[in-house]
Amino acid sequence: MNTCRLRKFRKSTHLTQREVAMLVGYTSQRAYSDLELGLKRPALGTALACSILFDVAVRELFPDLADHVERDVLARARKLKEKIANDTNREATAAYIASAVDRIGGSGAVV
Repeated sequence: MNTCRLRKFRKSTHLTQREVAMLVGYTSQRAYSDLELGLKRPALGTALACSILFDVAVRELFPDLADHVERDVLARARKLKEKIANDTNREATAAYIASAVDRIGGSGAVV
């Protein structure tokens, strides 16, 4: 399931779907409705617009999407960590990637 919490925040502000659609840059209420129902993913600009409008972190509005992106970044960071682990010319990069893997992997959100 694609969990999206837009409806909760929209309802708390007493805005209609049409009004939120207009505020975040959609030309139709239907496009926003699909987003609210979790039928489509938001573009980055739309996710940020919703975050700004409702004064809530993107992760709180789109938790499944945030978890999905986090898992993907962690997987790629782990691959890069292995690839550059023994490259003495990339020690600073390797250290940063190792700390990123620890930070992302330890966030509790990654399954």
